[in-house]
Amino acid sequence: MNKYKKITVVLKGFLAVALAIYVFLYIGSCAQELDTARENVCKEKGMVLVTARGKDYCTYGTREGL
Repeated sequence: MNKYKKITVVLKGFLAVALAIYVFLYIGSCAQELDTARENVCKEKGMVLVTARGKDYCTYGTREGL
């Protein structure tokens, strides 16, 4: 019985690590999609997305010119 207890502890640990990695990657994927959506909104208006001091905004011109 002790042998099975060790196996279940190892499996639970493995599943916990796998779930944590999956959640981390999913959140990163959602953040990337959000950034892409913001940039597309600006492109539709003929503008560029600029991030300054932690805030995003659309503006005319280029990133290099700002």
